Amino acid sequence: MTHFHKIISLYGFSGASLAKVAKSMGTNASLLLHYYKSKEEMILDFIDFMIQKYEEYYLEKLNSMMDSEAKLHFLINRLFEDSRVLDKYLVGDRAYYECYALSITHSEVKAKFRQFYNRFQRSLAAELSNLLNANKLDAKTSQLLADFLIVMLEGKDFYSNLNEDEAALARLRGFLKHVSFQMISDLKKNSDICGFVELNNQFTTQQASS
Repeated sequence: MTHFHKIISLYGFSGASLAKVAKSMGTNASLLLHYYKSKEEMILDFIDFMIQKYEEYYLEKLNSMMDSEAKLHFLINRLFEDSRVLDKYLVGDRAYYECYALSITHSEVKAKFRQFYNRFQRSLAAELSNLLNANKLDAKTSQLLADFLIVMLEGKDFYSNLNEDEAALARLRGFLKHVSFQMISDLKKNSDICGFVELNNQFTTQQASS
């Protein structure tokens, strides 16, 4: 998959081919055809490979940590670090967004992304619930907090690709970390930051009555 990643980063999915991957590997395309009947099969395999790397990077170490405060600091710092530094750990932005764009029209790719984000949300919600357990937040509030962090992460990564002002991006990452820490710290103190919990309760009540 490393060679396929290299080809996608250079040519995108439209310009990628089994022949180019084989050339990068220094082998014959017929050998790849033994494992993959088509480029589509290799793309699906690559998406599984990519998702596994993301889950390992964001969740594997988190799951091995015991202290809730240490987990929180690790999580927020990792979520809002400079995404462009992550290429050596994960996959490049072009490869990721090529896969994401494909999820709009390809049902199997969309299902893989949905499963990945569902697992990510459940893991974040569980960690937030443990951290804020003293306040007895309900499951839906923990899920909304997890969704908030995921949306901020994805928005930050997308925006970073469009903004070339490094100083501004560094300030933005620092601000996002501060806001996230502050929100969770306030909830730990049993204060309903910005009416978040109350707003969630109102929304849940409206849904139940509609």
